Amino acid sequence: MRARMCDGLAGIPEGWQQTTLNSWGYATLTIDNFAARNLTPAACSDFTVLEPSQTIGDAYGALEVLASNPRIETRRIALLGFGGEGTTALLSDAIEARQHYASSGIGFRVFFAFYPYCNFEFVRPAVAYAPLRIFAGERDDISPAIRCVDLAKQLQEQGGDVAVIVYPGAEAGFDNPPPDANLPNQDPLALHPGSTTVSSHPQFSPWSENLSACTFKVRSVFDVAKRADVTGCLRRGVHFQGDATTADQAKSDLKAALDILMRPQP
Repeated sequence: MRARMCDGLAGIPEGWQQTTLNSWGYATLTIDNFAARNLTPAACSDFTVLEPSQTIGDAYGALEVLASNPRIETRRIALLGFGGEGTTALLSDAIEARQHYASSGIGFRVFFAFYPYCNFEFVRPAVAYAPLRIFAGERDDISPAIRCVDLAKQLQEQGGDVAVIVYPGAEAGFDNPPPDANLPNQDPLALHPGSTTVSSHPQFSPWSENLSACTFKVRSVFDVAKRADVTGCLRRGVHFQGDATTADQAKSDLKAALDILMRPQP
């Protein structure tokens, strides 16, 4: 899952996912929850625009489509998400989500989440039904890595096969190499009404909503977050910066996990 328009700022290279995964022998289907609903880039920074039930439903809808294709091995379909879509991948691993959406009884073989938002406190224990691998940046000030480590411990206590790789010094978006230069930003939406322009290298958005200090208490993976929930913890300003070395390492780690977790089953 990848919302390309939400990658946003000038100089960011095209996503590596399709070409890299194809080169490893995997077919890919990209889900863009935003473009499919004709949403504008402004929606990318508003956490209330899309509900978990919608994005998780999109993932399982794609699973049904892939499973119906005779060229696809039904028992070897994984879900890979980045940022907010990584959060969807994380939540989609819940048995509750599979029971609600997997009408044919199939499920994902494994879940991969790059820098997902992990600031959840489940009132009732969440139970993962498939392996989950989380890739997080130590200096991510949008989706704190430590919260993913804490969430992984909760899921592990319920028997989940969950692991987190934390990359030292990495910020959000570490899987993309940084641009070679501070290129002009051609996106008119990059200019805030207060006339503050986004810095594109290193990348900093001074007005984007930052929920890193928040905690959402949820009873279900389908709970809807409201603005009233973040009155005291919402702040502005986020960093996101690619790193060529970390990007290479993350791809190597992803491939190693795929090789093990996606092996054909007898």
